[in-house]
Amino acid sequence: MLNLAHISDLHFGKPYIARLGEALHDTILRMSPDVLVIGGDLTQRAKPREFQAARHFLDRLSGMPHVVVPGNHDVPLYRVLISRLSAVLAGYPALVSMWCH
Repeated sequence: MLNLAHISDLHFGKPYIARLGEALHDTILRMSPDVLVIGGDLTQRAKPREFQAARHFLDRLSGMPHVVVPGNHDVPLYRVLISRLSAVLAGYPALVSMWCH
């Protein structure tokens, strides 16, 4: 039987609470799922430093296979005409290894 863990809405950025994130991280490691599924909203405002924090969180899961589905917070909120409409996923190529391992 495949053991999945599903989390979502980490919101790295202003609302992220480090001690809760660390508790979640430790829980996932203890569960040792076959695959971790992350259902969107890794970031609060799709800023590079928020994606970097999410990447660091995932990298610390010791190579655990994971699938990440971007959420509405993972696309730029502001810069509507430039970023949101014309290059909505422009930030992802640099982080592509984060999305699916």
